Amino acid sequence: MDRSKLTFSGETADSLAAMRPIEAARDILRRVANDQEKNRLVWFVLIGLLYLIATALYAVRQFRFDELATFYLARLPGMGTLWKALMEGADFNPPLLYAATRAAIAAFGTGEYAVRVPAILGFFVLCSGLYVFVSRRAGTSYGFAAMLLPMVTGAFVYATEARAYGMMLGFSGVALVAWQRANDRARRTGWLVLMTLSLTGALLTHCYAVLMLVPFGLGALVRDYNRRKIDWVLWLCLVIPLFAIISYLPLLAAVKPFAVDNSVFRPDLYSFSKFYDFLLSTALWPLFGGAVMVAFAADRTRRAQWREVLPPHELAAVFGFLLVPVLAILLGVFVSHIFMLRYGLGTVIGVAILVSAGPSALTGRSKAVGAALVLLLAGWFVLSTAAWAAGLFAAPQEEALLGKVPFERLRPELPVVISSGLLFLEMDHYAPPAVASRLCYLMDEEIARKKTGADVFDKGFLVSRRWYPIRGHLEDYRSFLAAHPKFLLYGYSSFELDWLIPQLIEDGAKMTYLGKRGPSKYQTVLFEVESPGKH
Repeated sequence: MDRSKLTFSGETADSLAAMRPIEAARDILRRVANDQEKNRLVWFVLIGLLYLIATALYAVRQFRFDELATFYLARLPGMGTLWKALMEGADFNPPLLYAATRAAIAAFGTGEYAVRVPAILGFFVLCSGLYVFVSRRAGTSYGFAAMLLPMVTGAFVYATEARAYGMMLGFSGVALVAWQRANDRARRTGWLVLMTLSLTGALLTHCYAVLMLVPFGLGALVRDYNRRKIDWVLWLCLVIPLFAIISYLPLLAAVKPFAVDNSVFRPDLYSFSKFYDFLLSTALWPLFGGAVMVAFAADRTRRAQWREVLPPHELAAVFGFLLVPVLAILLGVFVSHIFMLRYGLGTVIGVAILVSAGPSALTGRSKAVGAALVLLLAGWFVLSTAAWAAGLFAAPQEEALLGKVPFERLRPELPVVISSGLLFLEMDHYAPPAVASRLCYLMDEEIARKKTGADVFDKGFLVSRRWYPIRGHLEDYRSFLAAHPKFLLYGYSSFELDWLIPQLIEDGAKMTYLGKRGPSKYQTVLFEVESPGKH
């Protein structure tokens, strides 16, 4: 037959024409995937550079309240002094965070980026561990997708926060790889030791890291069931880190006197949905794009062969990571009465594995889909970072919240009362000396508990002023009003833990509005106040 004489109907020709760009795109993506396999180190370094550039931009922002606690305690004269401060309630984390921050300060100085180095390194170690874990099962491209996924979620905030979460996630990432290798290899002593040390490090960094043992325990249970044999050595290595809880006991004793039972901290019916909104809202578009790609590329000739990608015990561990916020909420309901969204951060590990290994299983390890996921996630990470940086540099400096209000030129004879404990410590740290010497925070534990259900600032400042270099003044509410007929009042327009403005209104103080500053979410207001009975 003369093939040159073959003809097609118009409809068939149009279909073939439409398929050509799709096939061309698939061919390009396969080439990208092959390049990722061939040049793994190059791609790993490129993603690492993207991460370092992004963290360099994010980490130069000013310290928040909690980060200042880390900074001040890490600069105490020695670990003995630090431990004494922790036992008095100056902060509530185990000691490894402060030891790592001390090392970072000694190596890099006291700048914002330097103090955040432990978190930056820890979060990147997590991402690297996810790459190693997933690429071993699903292929190189899907490993890089797992590496990138945490960077586009809400968890990325804690990559540049001088608190325990970046380090805790880093230790968990190392433990994840060590656990996988220990299950796969006959000669596994080194991997078991590494897993034990990593989990112990996580527990010595943050109290809620104890929940990270649950996924590994679930995985071990499934593996033992399938093998019909208990792996006593592995279980021993999972139990040993629990001894780190001994270091929590004096910390828990220090926390106990503080009143924190209120609607701000207490978990409710919406806590779970709030958590996943916090974690995934920034990643919705890349997740949606990935889902569309998988839907078109899914292998419909057979069901997803999860066993080919993730063994049952590893799938059980993924499910365990997804349970972390549920367990944290249950602890809050029945034990601590506290749940903060960051307590469930460990679930980002399960999400990253599921979102990367899942498409691999559904598409028969399609190289094109794997490469597309990598490019999609990397592109979104670059765009979101660029958008954040553009907003940062476009915002005028005078709109910053901390230490920028010109109090030195506004009624310099009057003290400046800060209504929020959060804002007081931040302004006290960054304000010029002329302003810091005028700053005051008014305390009354009874009113604080009555108005907000918490006295974490009013009682906490009494402890922390012995360990923090606070320049401003901590004053009793009633005594201050009796001694100062007029003062300036500055604080957030609405914050659940602030009681001062409602109390002044209740007591009959005259408040003259002078202005506001900042975006609506973090808007601050300035008043001139005449004390009750003084006007």
